Amino acid sequence: MRALVIGGTGPTGPHIIRGLIERGYDVTMLNRGNHDSPAIPAQVERLVGDPHFPETLAEILSGRNFNLVIATYGRIRHVADALADKTDRLITVGGAPSYRDYANPQALIPKGPPIPTPENAARVESEDEARFGYLIRATEDALMEHHEQGQMNVTHFRYPLVYGPGQVRTIFI
Repeated sequence: MRALVIGGTGPTGPHIIRGLIERGYDVTMLNRGNHDSPAIPAQVERLVGDPHFPETLAEILSGRNFNLVIATYGRIRHVADALADKTDRLITVGGAPSYRDYANPQALIPKGPPIPTPENAARVESEDEARFGYLIRATEDALMEHHEQGQMNVTHFRYPLVYGPGQVRTIFI
């Protein structure tokens, strides 16, 4: 079984990679190559390319197929498009900015979105409301479109506000 991890050197990547290896996967990691981690075993193939651009993804993934892809980095919309014919299973990890008032915590009483935020909470409706949040929502919608069309089985997770060593914690004042 072959798995691709996009990202890999951040707070969760080494844990994901080691977990896949323990489950019998032959793991490949794709990232920009800016840094490596001693926590990632040497047996992991490293692909260097920027997962933010369709052209880079198409070039580096040409001729490759995977049983499973876990994407924790890059522009997830482009990642899903590039992988539509290269995997049957895509797991992506994003964040919470697609939820309404995430970027404007003062609009809520008490300040900030509820923690934990329920999956069915209201999401950003327009760019005017919160441009970044709306773009995240549009990406999530496009991602799930691949699932609904039967191109691949897609699961999307959202990191909580704090998810590992070295992460900046969002503070609502």
